[in-house]
Amino acid sequence: MSAADYARSFARSFRDARAPSYVWESRWYVAAALVLFVVAVGCSAFFYDQRPDVREPDYREAREQVLAGKSDNHVILAAQILLNNVVAAGLAMASGVAWGVGPVWGILSNARVIGLVYAELVAARGVASGTAYLLVGILPHGCVELLAFFVCTGTGLRLGVMAVEDTIEDLRAYATRKPKEERKQLGRAHDERFLHHAGSAARVFALIVLPLLVAAAIIEGFITPIFLGML
Repeated sequence: MSAADYARSFARSFRDARAPSYVWESRWYVAAALVLFVVAVGCSAFFYDQRPDVREPDYREAREQVLAGKSDNHVILAAQILLNNVVAAGLAMASGVAWGVGPVWGILSNARVIGLVYAELVAARGVASGTAYLLVGILPHGCVELLAFFVCTGTGLRLGVMAVEDTIEDLRAYATRKPKEERKQLGRAHDERFLHHAGSAARVFALIVLPLLVAAAIIEGFITPIFLGML
């Protein structure tokens, strides 16, 4: 296939895809992303609770990174949050084609930070107050943002599983010395399947993930600071 053929096939898949149906078809991958995230948050919180010597410098570093360049203007803050989240979500989804490594890394890295913050809050405020502060800081925008995050990582995992399956099938074709023409047909079939899924994933991002991230950024920029100020 030429580059133009790839572009036309991708555009056709994007146009014809049904975003809600594709998310539903990917539900087990989304569930796997959620389970991995919850387990990783628990492991991170437990580790940092047991290792205050590691927790304190890691927390300071994470806090500095989060606050760096953040504006006091709510509109600018919401725009910064949106930009960061769109880039992170897009990478988590698109990098799934690299055998699912990108989505898994995104899940684990975000879970580490949340576990770290929770362990620090519990150490500073106690279990009840620390848990309440974390929930108030996350729930207003987090319900929407995490939904978008799990849709992206789940879709990325689906692309990764497809990439692994295609790679194994290609290697098996070479190992069994299938005819060259048959291997070419197999490659074309893999290309078509990839473009179908890539176009569908892109439509999910455009029609579902992006609106969720816009809503989450508005909530985090305007509403979450109000709730946190009440504590």
